[in-house]
Amino acid sequence: AKPAAAPADVPVVADAKAGHLVVFSDIDDRQLAALRERWSHMANLKIEHLDLTDLHAVDRLKPMKLDTILCMNVLEHIEDDPKALARLHDLLQPGGSLLLLVPAHPELYSETDRVVGHFRRYRKQELREKLEGAGFKIESLRHLNAIAAAGWWVNAKILRRTVASTGQLSSGWRGSTSRPRRCATAKSTICGRGAAAARRSSASRPIPTWSRPGRWT
Repeated sequence: AKPAAAPADVPVVADAKAGHLVVFSDIDDRQLAALRERWSHMANLKIEHLDLTDLHAVDRLKPMKLDTILCMNVLEHIEDDPKALARLHDLLQPGGSLLLLVPAHPELYSETDRVVGHFRRYRKQELREKLEGAGFKIESLRHLNAIAAAGWWVNAKILRRTVASTGQLSSGWRGSTSRPRRCATAKSTICGRGAAAARRSSASRPIPTWSRPGRWT
C-alpha cells in the first residue's frame, strides 16, 4: 500500500510557506516518494534521503545549518545510537534544538519490537547519558502517555501479538506506540512530540513544547 502523505496542516508546512527552509527526511524510498508527491511543489520544503549511519549523507546536510531537528521513533532503529546522536548534534548550528521521541520501558521489549526493527527501549537515565555523551544539554526529559504501556504489555506479553494494529499505530502518532522510522529536520520551527528536548549549547532561545497534534505551545 502507498504510504500516507503528511497532513496538510502541520506547522512546518506553514513555516515553509512563510519562507523558512524545512527539510523532510527518510530512508525508505516509498515514504520519500509519497513526500515528494505531496510537497515537492514547495520551494522552501526539501525532501532528502538521510541515513544517520552514513557519514557522507550527514555531511551533505551540514551546510543547511539546521536550528531544530525532530527525530521521532528513529533512534531505537539504529544499532549504534550514540553515533547517531553525535551526528544529529553535528547537523545543528550552535544553540540548535533536538526534539526526540523514543519508546520507553525496556521491560516491555518483546517480539513486537523486534519485528518492527527496534534494537531497544529506553530508560530515562540511559537516554540522558547518551544525549549528554553526544554533547547535548538536556532541557526536558519525560515520559509521554504512560497509559499506553498497559496496552503494549497486554499485546506483547499476554496476547503475544507480533504486530500492533493500525489503530494502535495511529494512536502512537499521538503519543503511545511506535511508527516506522523517520527523521524530519527543519530550519525554524518543526512539528512533533518529544520525550526529550535538548540543545547543542546553552543559548537562550526557547524550545517549543508539544501540546497536541498540530499545535505548539
